Amino acid sequence: MAGRRLEIGFDGGNILRVTLDESQVVALTDVLGDASGWHQIDADEGKYWVKLADLQFLRIPDDGPHGVGFSRE
Repeated sequence: MAGRRLEIGFDGGNILRVTLDESQVVALTDVLGDASGWHQIDADEGKYWVKLADLQFLRIPDDGPHGVGFSRE
């Protein structure tokens, strides 16, 4: 599955980094306002069940170019 990297932050400071396809990203962001229950995430790294009440943040980096090193102007 080609995917997008996400960082999911929890109470206590733990961060889960996963790679999800776009449909999983949309499904996760759709349930964020419902801060109860559990949500299943099918990531490249495996299946996760996330307790929504424990979420502190969700970071979805942009898809823009990321370069390392020198650039020519």
